[in-house]
Order: sequence, then C-alpha cells, then structure tokens
Amino acid sequence: VAVLAIGFIVLLNSNIGSEQVAKELESAGQAINGEITVSSVRGNPIVGYSIEGLSLTSPVGLGLSAEKIDLNLDLSGLLKGKVALSSVGLKGMAVDIKDPARLKELFPAGPGGKLVLPELEINVSDIAVTMPQVSFAVSQGKANLSPSAVDFSFKGKVSDIEVEEEGRIRIDKDAIVLEKDTVRMGETVLVASGKVYPELDLSGKLEGLDLVKLADLWPASQKLGVEGKLSGAFTARGPLGAPSVE
Repeated sequence: VAVLAIGFIVLLNSNIGSEQVAKELESAGQAINGEITVSSVRGNPIVGYSIEGLSLTSPVGLGLSAEKIDLNLDLSGLLKGKVALSSVGLKGMAVDIKDPARLKELFPAGPGGKLVLPELEINVSDIAVTMPQVSFAVSQGKANLSPSAVDFSFKGKVSDIEVEEEGRIRIDKDAIVLEKDTVRMGETVLVASGKVYPELDLSGKLEGLDLVKLADLWPASQKLGVEGKLSGAFTARGPLGAPSVE
C-alpha cells in the first residue's frame, strides 16, 4: 500500500504530456492564422497543466498575453479515450480587442454555419481588456460555456468605477443574442437584452445613473455640464463600433 501511495504521489507530480500541450497551443494559433507562444508548460492529465507566459497575436484584431493559465482535463472523457477540457483558469491577462465584430472568426462553425462552443468552465482574475470604445479591468469572473449559450458573471472596474455584471448570451445560427444582462455600478442599474452580432439591436432600461460619474465613463459628456441622476429606457442599434443610442 505504501509503495502504491508513493507511486501515486510521484505520478501526480510528474511532468507528462507538456510538450504535446505546447504543440496543441501552437496548432490552435495556426488554426486562426495567428501565433501562440508560451514560456513554459508543466503538468499531467490527472492534475492538469499550468502554462506560463502565453502570448497570442491574431489577424482578427485580437492580442492577448497571460501570466498563468491552468487547464484541467475531463477525467471521465480520458477514461473513454477522449481528450477535452473541463475548466480553464486565467490569471494576469491583458486583452486588446481592435475589432469586436471579428471575434466570431476565432470559433469554428458547426452544421448550417452556426457557431458552436465547447462545454467549458472559465474562471478569470486580474484581467485588463482594451476595446475601441471602452477599457475595463476584471478582478474576478466566471463563464460557463455550452454549445449554444454562455452564462457569465464578473466583478471589476470601468474607469475606476466598481462594476458587477451577470447575464446570458445565446448563440443562434445567424446572430449572437444577449438574452439578459444586468450591470450594477454603485446605485446605477442597467438591464439590457437583444442582438449583439452581426450588428447591435439592444433595448433596456437604466436607473439612477449619476451624470457626474458619467463623465468618467464618457469624457465627452463633460461638455454638457449637467448634474443629477438619469433613469429611463434606451435602445442601441447599428454597427458595433458606432451604434446609434436613443
């Protein structure tokens, strides 16, 4: 029994399959006509793999770097000879999205051209995201992916304003739809739903928006010189990069 226990402990700490993981990451980068490089990969199928110093460049306008990524495999799948991830942990990541509308190109289309996502749990911490219209930081977040939907929640900051968000995204054949989305910024609550791809067609309501704090999110509003709180319904329609908001 002692020998078996020692052997199992050694197995848990063994570095098995790391080179193959590195090759799979390289292939994943090539699949999107991009490039993925890593500083190190260590682990084994039982305890998972730890990846450090990952960097991604992609022609779809996505740049990414991560201090550490933890990959856990689906052990039940391994027993059946199938290799699949059960969860991913991301820490210390910087993401630069130059064209949000092209992110769909990173995922393969299934039957009928519908975007198909893997069954996967993603946990994130210390993430900085830069987009054309806004930048934000995620201190802690989680997303549960299924072939046709994504349930998500996160806590973070937008221009030093504390933000919490949770919602669900549905993947249709020709569109990506925000089924529900609730954002809380202090006393401000925003609820929205509608299409987000290929173009925006959102509607929702806003309660208790402090117009002074709005200037932190939208510097151009400082020229309006308004104060107080804003509540009401809104719509956002048109291209992702330049929607019409009413």
